[in-house]
Amino acid sequence: NGDYFYANISGNIYNSQGNNMYSGSWGIEMLEYDNNSSTFFMAQGGSDYVWDSQGNTIYDSNGYSITDIDIDEQTQRILIAGGSSINIIDYNGSNHSVLEMRNASSYYITFIE
Repeated sequence: NGDYFYANISGNIYNSQGNNMYSGSWGIEMLEYDNNSSTFFMAQGGSDYVWDSQGNTIYDSNGYSITDIDIDEQTQRILIAGGSSINIIDYNGSNHSVLEMRNASSYYITFIE
């Protein structure tokens, strides 16, 4: 529909009209939106967590900084880059798999749909 969302370091998400769509206590630096479930998925650069707009922690990297996230709305999975690994996990936090271990950090990732 041409709408877009943006987030700020204060932990708020706004739509293109400037309406507050989500208020949180963590700064948001990575943001994805699933249109089918009307759910935001987010992370903060340098943090260990991916969480959703319902307040659920979806992924804990156990100390490795998350550098990027991407979602696949068809499979309802989240792709996560952090530390030297690339991970995938279901929207609800289950079925976690490490897809690849690297000798260096992976900074940016994307699904090809």
